[in-house]
Amino acid sequence: MIDRTGLTGYFDFQLSYDFGPFGQMSKLVTVRPIGPDGVSFFTALQEQAGLKLDAAREVMDVLVIDSAKLPDPD
Repeated sequence: MIDRTGLTGYFDFQLSYDFGPFGQMSKLVTVRPIGPDGVSFFTALQEQAGLKLDAAREVMDVLVIDSAKLPDPD
């Protein structure tokens, strides 16, 4: 996830959304069925927090760690 909001600092907020059972996997997100009175996480994020997630591709440097282990005692 890349933050392009331009906001700085820390924020504390709560979202109310339907946790429904897991649905099928799409390419980017898990699609969950919505109950009759609930909203999806993405709708709640936009309506309640004023934020929107946009799918995009980006070229960036990535650090990949193939393995890790404790050092040998000397």
